[in-house]
Amino acid sequence: MSVCYNHKELPAIAVCSLCGQDICIHCHTVALNGYAVCRGCPVADNLRPKTKWEGATGVFSGLHGLAYTIVEELSSPRRFFSFRPFGRPMPALAFGYLVLTVGLFMGAIWSDLFLSRYDEMTLEVAKELSVSPDLVRHINVFSSPIRAALVLAIHTLVLWGGLLVLARSAIRFRDVAYIAGYSMAGFAFLLIPPIFDYPVGHLLAVVWVFHSEFTAVQARYDTGFMRGLGAIILPYFILYSLTTFH
Repeated sequence: MSVCYNHKELPAIAVCSLCGQDICIHCHTVALNGYAVCRGCPVADNLRPKTKWEGATGVFSGLHGLAYTIVEELSSPRRFFSFRPFGRPMPALAFGYLVLTVGLFMGAIWSDLFLSRYDEMTLEVAKELSVSPDLVRHINVFSSPIRAALVLAIHTLVLWGGLLVLARSAIRFRDVAYIAGYSMAGFAFLLIPPIFDYPVGHLLAVVWVFHSEFTAVQARYDTGFMRGLGAIILPYFILYSLTTFH
């Protein structure tokens, strides 16, 4: 009896139609043509349809591709992540970094302009550091690229760790990075200014990232509801706390 190439203790139930490996029930998924494909199939990665952000040749396609991919992901995360096998992590991480940087930049500006609690916090920090409030505001706004890199890195690593512990399928860091990167499309909601002293854009952003990642994890790894929730919940709270402006 043949065994799964990834889970040696489990019997194989099918053969991947692309790479030819024996696969068990946890590694088994179905391609768009209805044939069996293993989760994370390297052959499928090469054949997958690319996002507009990556372009037909895998080269970043600029602002048009960025905007199109944001709209595509926000329109339906389930279709976005289910339609294509996961691909290279760098385009996804670059996408997430750019959206997160712009989102944090705009969030800091909106907070400075509209949130009274932000003014109080700025004055407290300036007093503790013995610097001017304007300097604190400028640092918060113009440190957005550094903050975005740290937030994305920490969030991706914690999500990877959660999936390693709770998911039943093989976990590749590149796949987790793909999920985390493109899920950051939700931070486009930070372009929305606060309403009645409440950061609506930030709330929509973190809720949408949670929704996107939970949807992608369930579609990719067949975790079930509780395992998927367990893998997502800690990275979600870290993301929320690191991107809060008040």
